[in-house]
Amino acid sequence: MESKTQYDNSGDTWLYKDRSETASKRIERVFGDIKVENPGLGLNIYKNAFTKDQIDNIINALESNVGSGVYRWNEATVTNSTTPIKKARDCVDFKMSRNSLGPRNEKNAALHDVYETVFDTLKKCVDDYSKYWGIFVNWYEVFNFVKYEGEGKEFKIHGDHGPKYVCTVSAVIYLNDDYEGGEIHFPRLDDIVIKPSYGDIAVFPSNYIYEHASLPIKSGTKYCVVIMMDINDLGHKDNPYAVKVEQ
Repeated sequence: MESKTQYDNSGDTWLYKDRSETASKRIERVFGDIKVENPGLGLNIYKNAFTKDQIDNIINALESNVGSGVYRWNEATVTNSTTPIKKARDCVDFKMSRNSLGPRNEKNAALHDVYETVFDTLKKCVDDYSKYWGIFVNWYEVFNFVKYEGEGKEFKIHGDHGPKYVCTVSAVIYLNDDYEGGEIHFPRLDDIVIKPSYGDIAVFPSNYIYEHASLPIKSGTKYCVVIMMDINDLGHKDNPYAVKVEQ
């Protein structure tokens, strides 16, 4: 009997797509100018997705424009808490979207440029990730720029999707690598521990199986961007800072 995996026009592509990914099939490939590593099931690392000049411009713009004024670093919180819970998450962050920045002007132009640079490159990689898994990511939540400054700063084990927050795909963009510690750890995913290089993007599912931690900093300062994304409107359509993209 003919295998339905060979049907091209049956309309059943979703039903009969290849779902046989194994460790032996996880090989490095090239996506445009980006090398894609697949260290674990559902975990892609897009290597050097950003150029050094782009990364330098992002960090310079953050440090020049995010301070004690309108745009500021804040003690990071977890879930829907209104106060920091440092035993769970000890770092500062700055949440940014097109809408939260307000209309482009002389004072926020550099941050608008940062947002667009991050969004364009991230979307290209997430579209590649989505194509493989047969999903369409249509919601991008606020971009969370995070700074772990100094020894011991960390984010203990957590999942991104949960009872009080809905998301399907998560990404972490690494803006530097000149620090010690600070690796991302997936204890349920073969106990993987990775320290990506600057310009890399880690993309993975947001659910409880992909619980992860940002391990304590040993020295230096770690900069990254955390983004949550979804494949439907639930929990996002009423968020004024979420961005919807069309297929």
